[in-house]
Amino acid sequence: SSSSAASDVYKRQLFRHLFYCKYVEHRLSHTWVYHKSSNEVSPSYFLLQKMLHFVQNLEYYMIVEVIEPHFLQLENSIKKAETVDDLSMAHNNFLDNCLRQCMLTEPNLYTFVSKLMKISISFSNFLDESMPTPQVIVHQKQSKDGADPVEVHRKLAQERKAIRNRLLDQARRVFQNQEFKKIIAQYDGQFNHYVQLLVDTLPNLTAEDIQYQMSSLVTRLDFNGFFT
Repeated sequence: SSSSAASDVYKRQLFRHLFYCKYVEHRLSHTWVYHKSSNEVSPSYFLLQKMLHFVQNLEYYMIVEVIEPHFLQLENSIKKAETVDDLSMAHNNFLDNCLRQCMLTEPNLYTFVSKLMKISISFSNFLDESMPTPQVIVHQKQSKDGADPVEVHRKLAQERKAIRNRLLDQARRVFQNQEFKKIIAQYDGQFNHYVQLLVDTLPNLTAEDIQYQMSSLVTRLDFNGFFT
């Protein structure tokens, strides 16, 4: 039926959105771990933290504050259902509430969130391409002439240390590059712009049933009052 087909579309839309958010978080986390290994605190590091804070709090809001409570309501409605129509209505209400409160039915909100995700992915790619690539040192087997394993280990440790120092020097030169700083500032400005639009728009939604959830999300995203 058309109702069943529409429900399938809504479920796929909700799943794709959650999956994409998780993908963005994974990419940012991977970049953050590598960035942290450089022992350099730079504007790019703080922007990575800001992006991770946004994505993780958005996920928490959607999963814990929207989907879980409505799923409990769905379970209660299923227990009370007497007809197939009751089941269908309960399921459709669950999907409708989740889609609306996860900001998938409001074009402006969905656009802001999508832009923030794309900026985060682009920034992660930029940092991955800008940072020096670590080299892998393969442990060689002990030679047949009976080389001292302690000496072999010592030489490997020295080589690893030398490579790490070269990578740190290369990373510092990247962070100090003026063009790199300029690009970071551009990413930071773009990200702040769309977070500001999102934070400004959320409190102005007229639907009373989602005002509380949205105010909770605003508090999470703007916990230090930076955008307000």
